[in-house]
Amino acid sequence: MIRHKRPALLLSMIATLSGSAAAAAALGGEPNAPNTWVKLPVGKVNGPHRLDPRGWTSLRYEPGTRRLIWFVAEETERRIYSNCLWFYDPDRNDWTSEPNPYAIPKPEGKDAMAYRADHPMTRHPYRGNAVDPENKVYIQHGGVGYGQGLDDTWAYDLEKGAWKDLKPGAHPRGGLGPALVYIPELKGILSHGGMTNGNSMADTWFFDVKAGTWKDLKAANTPRGSDHDLVYDPKSKVCVTFLDGKTWVYEVAANAWKTVDGPGPASRSHYGLTCDQEQGIVVLFAGQGKEDDPRARVQTEPKWGAPQKGIFTDTWLFDTAARAWHDLGKEKDLDPDKCADRPFNLAWDSSRKLVFGVGAGTAVWAFKPQLPKKQ
Repeated sequence: MIRHKRPALLLSMIATLSGSAAAAAALGGEPNAPNTWVKLPVGKVNGPHRLDPRGWTSLRYEPGTRRLIWFVAEETERRIYSNCLWFYDPDRNDWTSEPNPYAIPKPEGKDAMAYRADHPMTRHPYRGNAVDPENKVYIQHGGVGYGQGLDDTWAYDLEKGAWKDLKPGAHPRGGLGPALVYIPELKGILSHGGMTNGNSMADTWFFDVKAGTWKDLKAANTPRGSDHDLVYDPKSKVCVTFLDGKTWVYEVAANAWKTVDGPGPASRSHYGLTCDQEQGIVVLFAGQGKEDDPRARVQTEPKWGAPQKGIFTDTWLFDTAARAWHDLGKEKDLDPDKCADRPFNLAWDSSRKLVFGVGAGTAVWAFKPQLPKKQ
């Protein structure tokens, strides 16, 4: 339901978006047209910090306060490091940072790898993270900071607003781009892959948040993967990821990975992935792949950088029950030259029944997935 105590925001969205239904959808009210990306007005940034987005960093959803969580940056110079948790409230259309972000060394010197005991050190936007709604914590593992692979595991208490270095014993190898996802049936977090010494890993681990311990599941047929995302569908009780043009599912009960046959998206990296857990629909959007693909484009924005080639802005839906992909079609593709802030970091909002996305800018997008009707 729309919160009527915020009429100014509603009127702003109605004026900015194409139609009042789309505006209401972004606020959790009446649904917008299914399978259509809607760009929200640029939200307000609260507090003394400056929101400075950092590429391919996973977006998460916090059910307790109905906010999105993004680990990006708060400093003013264009750098490649993330150092701060940010929270986005769709009802208020605003961003709020954690109160005490990690200070990025300026310039980066010999003391860059020193870190505070109360906060994970700044790192590249390639680390695994997930929200455990039962224990009300945000978990972050691994990454790369100043050329060094990191294997630390941190918890951010979503009620107290404080970080804790968990310092577990056995744990996944550190490095670039592991993928984490919360699995309610197991009451913990699954971790897959990552990269160390230039090689993608074929690891599947489980983190018991309450105990603070990692366990190597030694899952059958684990694929190698890094710099990807992993989602969970409670209806089919499987995790889904997309690696090198192949769709992989992890069957929780069997502790085994399997590939999915049939047509699907073109091979790509840096895509957005999330799961509508109510309908059992995985949403895949955008990414970067081969330049000669018929759906690939050349992006000329941002103007301060060289044109990026092989850019995708297509949207695909994966039916986890049928294990089949549905291409929404070229007419649903966004124009990368006109939306440099396209949403390639996605999260499913279970309370508003919407997918939200953010990209290289602070703009937020909304999307309501719906499987095509059978012919």
